[in-house]
Amino acid sequence: MYKNKIKEIKSHIVIYTNGLKIKKYKLDRNNSNVKYKVYTTYPTINNDYDIDTIKDKLSNQLLKYFNIFINKFPKNYLKTFFKNLSTIDYQEGLDKEGMLRSLLGIITGSGTTEGYYYGYENKIYVISKKQKKLLTFLTGNNSFSYDEIINNVLSHELFHAATYMTTDNIMFCGFYQNSGIYDIGNGINEGYTELLARRYFDKENGYYDDEVIIAALIEEIIGKDKMESLYFYADLKGLIKSLSAYTDESYVNRFIINFDKYCQKPDDKTLRDIFIFIMDINKNKVLKDSRIKDKEKQINEYNEKILSYIKEDNEKVIKR
Repeated sequence: MYKNKIKEIKSHIVIYTNGLKIKKYKLDRNNSNVKYKVYTTYPTINNDYDIDTIKDKLSNQLLKYFNIFINKFPKNYLKTFFKNLSTIDYQEGLDKEGMLRSLLGIITGSGTTEGYYYGYENKIYVISKKQKKLLTFLTGNNSFSYDEIINNVLSHELFHAATYMTTDNIMFCGFYQNSGIYDIGNGINEGYTELLARRYFDKENGYYDDEVIIAALIEEIIGKDKMESLYFYADLKGLIKSLSAYTDESYVNRFIINFDKYCQKPDDKTLRDIFIFIMDINKNKVLKDSRIKDKEKQINEYNEKILSYIKEDNEKVIKR
């Protein structure tokens, strides 16, 4: 479980002077040794899947979540979801790799693994009651009941299943891409996946708290409907294009890479870069909008709102 670094770093965040320029800190937008490539989104799935046939194949555990998906989202968002759910496998019990990750997490302090989706197997693994009992004994942590763990895992991992596809040896999953040579978008993907899980499934807070706040702030700039559409179509390129309307594309790419870096290993400087980016594109968006009369006031109010999100529980960001 990631430590929530946002609350620790709030005193270091740089605020715009008069809402228009950065003081005391200059962000390096372009210099990076990270090599990356962003691919266009995968082709639209044309097959139509019979919903009743899919339901008949699902376990009772998955059926509950399947029904929520089809009631909450437009069917044109769910073609990949229908394709993967028609053959998905579900197992209560982590495999050896998952248990090893949990044991390593106990040693390193990064937390235990409760479940995951393996796209190449099209299979969701959830910790068993026996495994939970063992990990609770080793960690002394019994924050969630077993039923809460099931909901925490399935509400998150089914969004991965809803957006997972491979084509031309490239894996797409929400905003994440992996070609075997390059991979990019893990931070924004995990943050936004978790935001959706909490928004639509009443998922308990736990993992990716910082990533959720960052993803929600990006969604506020782009718009909820557009962001959800880009996510379900696994359109990272479209997300970058949308943000590039307010800044250089190289700056957006740098943000995506920084977010990946922070998701993998949180650190204060990277988080500061991320928040400067968010304040920067919001500033540019406001300055371009001729309908806004008091631009300076709106920019400053947005920056203060970011600080309020940092100070308060992130429930405010999610439940909108």
